[in-house]
This record gives sequence, C-alpha cells and structure tokens, in this order.
Amino acid sequence: MKHATLIFAATVLSCTVAAAQDRKEPAIVEEHTEVLTMSSAMNAIYKVSSRITVFREEGDAAAAFSETTDSYISLTSFNATVTVGGKKIKSKLSDLHKSIRGGSLVDDIVDYSFIPDVSYPYTVEYEYTMTYRKGVFSFPPFLPQNAYDVPVKSASYTLDIPEGTEIMYRAWQDPAKSNAKGRDIYLWEVKDVPALKHESMMPSMLEFIPYVYSAPTDFVYGGTTGNQSTWDGTGKWNASLFPSEELPEELRAKVLEMTSSCENDAARIRRIYQWLRDNTRYVSIQLGIGGFAPSAPSDVYRSGYGDCKALSFLMHSMLKAIGIDSRFVALSTTRASFPEGYSALGQMNHAMLCIPMQADSIWVECTNPAYPLGYRHEDIAGHQVLLVDKDRSELVRVPGYPDSLRCITYSTILDIAADGSAHAQCNINAPLEHSEPYITIRNWETKQHMSRLTKGFRSSVQDFKLLDVKDNFQQWNGEKDYVPVMEISYELDSRHYCKVMGERLFVPVPVFSRAISVSRAERVHDMVVNNGGSIMDVVTVRIPEGYSVESMPKISPISTKFFDLEAETEMLPDGSIRISLKSVVKAGRFPKEAYEEYRIMARNVNRIFESSLVLSSATRR
Repeated sequence: MKHATLIFAATVLSCTVAAAQDRKEPAIVEEHTEVLTMSSAMNAIYKVSSRITVFREEGDAAAAFSETTDSYISLTSFNATVTVGGKKIKSKLSDLHKSIRGGSLVDDIVDYSFIPDVSYPYTVEYEYTMTYRKGVFSFPPFLPQNAYDVPVKSASYTLDIPEGTEIMYRAWQDPAKSNAKGRDIYLWEVKDVPALKHESMMPSMLEFIPYVYSAPTDFVYGGTTGNQSTWDGTGKWNASLFPSEELPEELRAKVLEMTSSCENDAARIRRIYQWLRDNTRYVSIQLGIGGFAPSAPSDVYRSGYGDCKALSFLMHSMLKAIGIDSRFVALSTTRASFPEGYSALGQMNHAMLCIPMQADSIWVECTNPAYPLGYRHEDIAGHQVLLVDKDRSELVRVPGYPDSLRCITYSTILDIAADGSAHAQCNINAPLEHSEPYITIRNWETKQHMSRLTKGFRSSVQDFKLLDVKDNFQQWNGEKDYVPVMEISYELDSRHYCKVMGERLFVPVPVFSRAISVSRAERVHDMVVNNGGSIMDVVTVRIPEGYSVESMPKISPISTKFFDLEAETEMLPDGSIRISLKSVVKAGRFPKEAYEEYRIMARNVNRIFESSLVLSSATRR
C-alpha cells in the first residue's frame, strides 16, 4: 500500500511539473492585499500579504520580496512559506538578505530581499509589516502587477485613515469609499488582470496595469509640517529645510579671488563649476530628513563630498556670493512627466541647479563632473522639474533639443586588400546624448576601447588603435545654442572583412551593422518613439589595384512615417567610392495597426544594410 502511495504521489508530481511547463505565463499572482492603517500624522502600519505561484525561472522576479527601510520606516515582521513538491519551507525576518547602503556615516537605508531558491513549480506566501514613525508624507504605491507576462487573479489596496484626513491620489480607477468608527476607508480592488506582454517601443506600463499613488495633503515629517496640495506648497516645504547660504570665510575669499579676473557671468559660472569638479565628490546622503535637506555649504567644503542636493546648494551659495542668482531644482531622472495635478513628495530622485541667464536659463548638473557645463543631458532634457524656492516654487519643463541636432556621424575610410582583409580608419562625431556613452573614454582601459568602439563592426577585429579624442566641453560661453560634441578617431585591421569568391570581393557596406529588429508576433500595443534623430554612415572604399566595380549596392530611398533613408554614391577622383547613408528616426506614437507597415519598412532597410559592394579583378575580364 505504501509503495502504491509513493507511485501515486510521483505520478501527481510528474503531472504537476508537466502542467507547469505547459503554462504560457512564467508565474501568477494568486492573491495580493495591502493595508495601510494611519493612526496619526506621525504613525502608520503597513501590512502586506501575497501568494504567488512560479512555474519557471522567468517568473522568479514576480515572487521576489524587496523592501527598503530607514530611520523613519522599519520592517517589524516578516514570514514566508514556500511550498514545493508538497513540502513547506518557512522563513522569517532573520533569514532575509540585508544590505546597508553606503555605511552608517552618510546613510541609514537598509535593503531587505528574499528570493526562493527551490525547484519549479513552487508557491510562495508572504506576510510582513512595515512601521512608520516620525511622520508620513506619502503612502506606499500599489503596483500588484510588477512584472511582464504575469497575470493577477485578485488584489486589493486599503487606506484606513483618521476621519477627515484629506488625501490626494492618482489611480487607474476611483476607490470605494466608506466610513466606520471615526475612520475613512478607501478600497481599491481588482480581479483577473491578464498578463501584460512586453514589446519594444511600448507605452508606459501605467497605461495598462492597476496602480495607486497616494499621499496625505497635509503631512508631518521629521518634526516639520507641510502641505503638498500644490507644487508651490511642496516646493516651499522643501525650501524650508535649506541650511544657511553663508559660506565659510575661507571659501568666500576663494570664490571672490577665482572670479575676480573673469570678464562676464558666463566665465564666472564656468570657473566655479570647474572648482566644484576639482574639489568635491559625490556621496549619497539620505540620513533621515537628509533625503530632502541639503547639507550646509560649510560641511560640504570641510568634508569635500556631498550628494546631489548638497553639491547643488553649495554651487548656489557660491554663485550668490558673487551676485549671480540661481534656483534649486528637484526632479526625476526616470520620469519625464509627473501625473497631472499630483504634487506629492517622493516623486523626485535628483537635484540640480538652474541659473537664469540673459539669453536663456542654464541647467547645471553638479553631481557628475564629466558632463559639460551648459548641457542638458539625457536624464533631464525634456523633463518636468520643480524650481524650489521659499517664496514661490513652480513646475517647469527643461527644454529638450530638436531632433535635427541628434545626428551622429560614422565616417570610415576602408582600404581593401585582394585577400579580403581591410584596414579601417574610423571617426565618430557624436553630439548631445550620443556623446554620453563616450564621456569617460579617456579613463577606459585599452580593452574597453576596442570592445566598445568596434561593437557592430561587420567582421572580427585583429588590431586596434585609438588615435584621438576631441571635444568642445569647455567651450560654453553662455550661449543658448551650445551643443556638446565628441569626436573619436581610431583605426583597426580585419583579416577577413570581405568575402572572397574566385576573382570577386564582396565588401559589406556600411561598415557597422544597423539592423532594425522586429517581432513576427501580432502587435499588442501602440509604438512609442520618444526621441527622433539621425545616423550618417559615410564609407569611402579604396579599391585594391587590379580590381574594378562590378556592381554597386542597390540602395533605393525609403520614406515612411517611422523612418527615412537617403543614399548617395559617388566616384572620387582617386578611384575610390564614397557611399553615404542618412537614416532618420521619427519621434511619435504610432497605432499598433501600423506595425505591419513597420515590419515591411524594417525588412527593406535591413536589406540595404546587409548589401555589399562587389569588386572583380581585371584579369577576369
């Protein structure tokens, strides 16, 4: 009988595993509940319970536990039960992986995490509690569907707050509201949410998934009070945390001395920015309310380090010492726009400086000294930001750059040999965000130069040499239209660049692959291209002695709503052939029904970029 039972159990397990392998989704959220109970403006309890079944490795992310604590929020209880093959494995708070960020001198943030390390399929059940003290400025976001391809059977979010407490929220739907025993209850529920398919160029997940962002309108935090019903109120509270703008006398004297010979404000700003680069370094400081309050300029000067808030405020204070006005800026580097009408704290992750100038405002990145002064880098260009001031704070948008300036040029002189080898002299002219991957190139090791600069080259590379790196990063003089540009020159050798077939050489043009990838599956979402721009490929082919052109690449112009391609071929006086391709990517949102047109466009473009110049030896004729 015992033997029969074992056979039955093994059969059931085998069927279960087979069924799991047949599942389309890698995991499923069976049930998920979150309850935030706020007892006062100072205190709250946040309880979460969740049950997730994972069928294969790709679903592990949906079942992973991760929470962050600081001196204001603590993880007070945690229990997990993992069921696999009929066996239950229990874990408690002490079993969590604990990571302290940065060290106790500058940070009090602790990350807790847990990922089941078992075979598939398995089910994990979590129950844990977070305790808020010293104030609540924002409620935890509700995002029950936190992974692609994972459906949600049932989920709910409850805000249980003192009666009459005014809150603000943005959500995929309005909550059910009720009142009981002097408490206001807000409840959001969702059932049978289908899996969200991930696609390239898809819109924001928030267009498709259930979510809630919420916060008390009036709040207490770290011994301060504020009102965040408007961006002005949010900014004024932030400004109330600012330390004194007074500089240590030693630093004040240095500022006056270093700018005394400057001919204008642009030169003074440039000199102070250079001093900041040379004398300070970035260190994350998020100790308590320090997540919002900059350190005093005197502390930063003495220690030589600070976070984005501290370094920006130090430069603000240095500029003020010589009569130049500037504004402290709070922003998100990951979100270009904030939810309309939702001005709650906690949406920003960065700070910088805005300096009003006669021609235009200059946006100063004080954290990364590699960025040139006057450049609005990719993480801020086009983003909404909050100008923080004790008198008037306002939400504005950092100007972006026109797509016409986003043109990166790859110029290559290709010397072909009769044995199919090639020597290439390459030049990259990279403006704006195209320059960002190369900003620290002078600090790279030789292997990095080769691997990163030859990525996409159409053949293996045997020898490589970096020739020169130039930029105009020190040339900003206060002008409105300053565009940073990097120019990189290098050369390489490839033994088997051309395909040799008898007396013919097949020369790949262009030198670097530019294939557009597409999916064969039916398109589910609209396509979104946030930034347009263009790529110029200019290839000059020097033909080996005794060879002539048998056929040129077949390049027809392409013009679609997504992409344009122009081509020009010319024979140079020395017998070389120059082929120029200009590819233009267009920004916009395109309906999913247009994806078949996009596929056709991609196929046509890829044919061009896979084409070859055919050379034949004179003896063949």
